[in-house]
Amino acid sequence: MTFTMSFGFAMKRNAHAEAYKAFDVLADAGADGSPEYEAASAAEIAAFNEAMNFPAINAADVSGKLAMMADAGSNVAEWNDYPKYMAAIQADMLNLQRPCVSPAMADAFAAWAAAWLALSDGEDDTQQADIDAEIAASKALFALPCVSPGDYMAKDYVDRLSEDGGYPGGFHFLIKNWQEEGESATVADFRAVDLGRCMLALGRTDFDPEAWIIAMRAVGGGFYVMIDGAKRSFWQDADVADEAPECQHIRHRILQELLCGPFGQDRMRAVVALIMTDYPEHVMDVGPREVAA
Repeated sequence: MTFTMSFGFAMKRNAHAEAYKAFDVLADAGADGSPEYEAASAAEIAAFNEAMNFPAINAADVSGKLAMMADAGSNVAEWNDYPKYMAAIQADMLNLQRPCVSPAMADAFAAWAAAWLALSDGEDDTQQADIDAEIAASKALFALPCVSPGDYMAKDYVDRLSEDGGYPGGFHFLIKNWQEEGESATVADFRAVDLGRCMLALGRTDFDPEAWIIAMRAVGGGFYVMIDGAKRSFWQDADVADEAPECQHIRHRILQELLCGPFGQDRMRAVVALIMTDYPEHVMDVGPREVAA
């Protein structure tokens, strides 16, 4: 499977090409310093920035950004914004490791996940309507073209979950295909990458701090922000209760894994910030106490 440049980035790149063409005409005409020249220059720079800051979802997008920088000339490394452009590309390369999904696939997955959840939690008297809604949402998702490895993985996940089912009791997105000696090869593949962990544990294609908190509370995993004077630290239970079903242990471990790796620190900071504002019951002040005389 070959992934071509995503539609979103292609539009940004084309917009820059048009802006540069308009600027180049004025430059060739010797209009330097005129209001039209300055406006065209500003428009070209703005279009370049928009393209460079647009999130890449596949290798073709990153290649397109590098090509834009190469086309800009040999002195591009001397630009004031050069470090910002390189930081954007480095962030793209990191996100490609998830791997990324396209915005269209993210929206389709969210619609399907809502339908799957309604079907899994639904009452008998609404069962057929929920089935029809889930089928329609999955058909819409499968109809989308794959423009990134993440798109393909999202489709594979939906197909696998629809085939094998999830666990009842709030674990509907955790694929039920676990072997006696451990998880199946397919599920292990999902769990090995960040996108797969988000889908298995959160029912999402991206990480969300509130979804993580809600999921962790659902599995019974303890977690707190510990405050000691000006210091803050984040603490989690190593595991859930021994007598908890295996699917609960599995989801708990995947949730812990979502706060590890290259994305872990930023995510943990987001979780801590949300706890401090919206979940005071998970805040513990462990600072020194004055001893009464």
